[in-house]
Amino acid sequence: MRHLRFSLALCAFAAIHATAQWVHLKGPFGSDIRDLSVGSSGVYAASGTTPRVFRSTDNGLTWSYSSKGIPSYALMYSVHVDGHDVYAGGVNGVYHSADDGENWTASTTTLGSAAVCLTTTGTSVLAGTFGSGIYRSEDKGKTWTPVFGVTSKIVNSLLSADGIVYAGSDSGVFFSENGGTTWVKDADGLVGTSVNVVMPFGGLLYAGLYSGVHRSPGKGERWKAYLTGMLSNYSTYALLGVKPGVILAGVSVGGGETKAIYMSKDSGSTWEASMQGLPSNSVKDLVWAGPSILAAINGGVFRSEDSGASWIPSVQGMENVRVRDLMEADGKLYAGTELGMQVLGANGEWSGSFKGLATSRILTLMRSGTNVFAGTAEHGLYRSQDNGATWKYTGALTRDGSNVSALFQVGNRIFAGNNSLGYLSRSDDDGATWVKSDSGLPALSVNEFAFQNGKLFLAGDKSGVMVSEDTGLTWKPSRNGFDAPPPGSSYYAKSLLTLGNDLFAGTDDGAFRSGDGGDTWTPVKNGMRYAVTDMIADGDVIYAVASAAVYRSTDKGATWVAKSGVSAGGGPDIGANKLVIHGTDLYAASLSDGIWKRPLADMVGIHELQRRDGSAFGRTLRSGGSGEFDLTLARAGKVSIELYGVDGVFEAVLFAGALPAGPQRIRLTGRPTVGAHILRLAAEGSPAAHALVSVLP
Repeated sequence: MRHLRFSLALCAFAAIHATAQWVHLKGPFGSDIRDLSVGSSGVYAASGTTPRVFRSTDNGLTWSYSSKGIPSYALMYSVHVDGHDVYAGGVNGVYHSADDGENWTASTTTLGSAAVCLTTTGTSVLAGTFGSGIYRSEDKGKTWTPVFGVTSKIVNSLLSADGIVYAGSDSGVFFSENGGTTWVKDADGLVGTSVNVVMPFGGLLYAGLYSGVHRSPGKGERWKAYLTGMLSNYSTYALLGVKPGVILAGVSVGGGETKAIYMSKDSGSTWEASMQGLPSNSVKDLVWAGPSILAAINGGVFRSEDSGASWIPSVQGMENVRVRDLMEADGKLYAGTELGMQVLGANGEWSGSFKGLATSRILTLMRSGTNVFAGTAEHGLYRSQDNGATWKYTGALTRDGSNVSALFQVGNRIFAGNNSLGYLSRSDDDGATWVKSDSGLPALSVNEFAFQNGKLFLAGDKSGVMVSEDTGLTWKPSRNGFDAPPPGSSYYAKSLLTLGNDLFAGTDDGAFRSGDGGDTWTPVKNGMRYAVTDMIADGDVIYAVASAAVYRSTDKGATWVAKSGVSAGGGPDIGANKLVIHGTDLYAASLSDGIWKRPLADMVGIHELQRRDGSAFGRTLRSGGSGEFDLTLARAGKVSIELYGVDGVFEAVLFAGALPAGPQRIRLTGRPTVGAHILRLAAEGSPAAHALVSVLP
């Protein structure tokens, strides 16, 4: 082929990200941990929202992970370590690592259902599934065969202790004294009852049920509930023996239950909450790790150094916390996460507090003067007057059990929308008192608000877009032009954006635009026909989240170009949920993978570059073989040469590597498609250089 040659002088340097310039932030830390396992090679934690299995070699103080060999869709629900062998179970089977979790290999046998619990006994590995019973592997997880004798198909827990395997199922407890070959069901008392966890301790047998803790004096004979001090209608998922007579129980919180861990000092006869420092998030597991006790919760891992009396976060290195909202205020970036409101400091570190919150699970954030409001999951609305250091319940019409999903302010009036109880409330005294504000509204889930030319708009599930012309006192529909929902369904609106005289609404079926104050709507779906969950503007440019990918429009939504999402052709899958602009970067919150960012300048399309540069470079490449590139570097560093389509969509990396300083010629690799492209060259610290090229056959 012909050689393509450029001569460029690059004088400064900046980190190159090989996947279309999206960078994953180091923090805020946390994860939705489902299971913990402790062995000689460390502590392992299964993240239920990603393929990650975290490992700690310092008893839970810090964490790292490796997902080599685990596909991105393999969410991890269970983990078990046996020496250097680590087993992780998820929605599509079991993975095995023979090197302490560095590299993983998938089993060749499907289990039919998600592997939600694992244990080893002798040379066998046992996997309990949520729908297919128990499976056994004799070759370290490579192949699996069904285990017979356990009549239940839903097996919630497996434990091997002192030669006995215990299985907690949706029909009671099963026992095996020969490594899982044959099984015996518990004698009485738990027939037809779902058991989440089983623990032998101090000569007694304990079972965590959907109705609290039960105890047996032997192998399942004469079960009896021991619930004094504990609510009986909340599930117990974790049990741990602390010392003779002392037991911890981790429960599922929600509704009226706010206590996540209980302690018993009389072998389970009576209980009291042991929550100091711990948020009201559901506890999934409890384990000993050296001198510490670790609790797996929705949000991460907490550690106790005093046998469960008090708790502190232990999530350093867990980078996939759920982030449900982002807010830019006072020049700072705020994140609403599963572990409270986090603030990004000038040093790149995150800090925050959930002191005073009934739960640390934040759904939405809003600043009003010196106050910060946080809508929480299942526990209503809270206000902080010290920038998040402490929080107080507002007393809004958002009682326990409610999810406050949207906040908005018009003048001195604040609105709080709910997505679980179906109502809207307002406050005219900065959140001190609240009244209902739902006249004309159907039962709905409130997702977002917008205000334009004296009209207040609301986007909601089951209602579509609603409009109020009296600042929220009364409401009426605003959906003329929306596609009619299927029979038996409703209008669903997820997001709103005002841009000059235009109003945009994101729905389950793409975006719509109104230029007449919401009287009529026109679809603007070209290139983005998905549920649009968020929209923001940067001048006249619109960024939107649709089906977890980021899209960009420069023509008022007439056309959209994907800027993230492999399936959408826009780069890596970042699982976007919410967007915000902070400084010169676009930040994207993920419901499963923390926060990502990308420079706004990197998302400029080729047609915009041509318009800005006023010229096009007449270079050519051949579609086969390799070309050459001449450049001069002021100092040694990393260099990246990437190829993009004319629509700005990333196509290939032609070169990526470290180069010495001075003039040099490098060879390009790859087989680009025939046609017009943009070539992007970047080096550490330098603004990217772009050139238009034509790829010939």
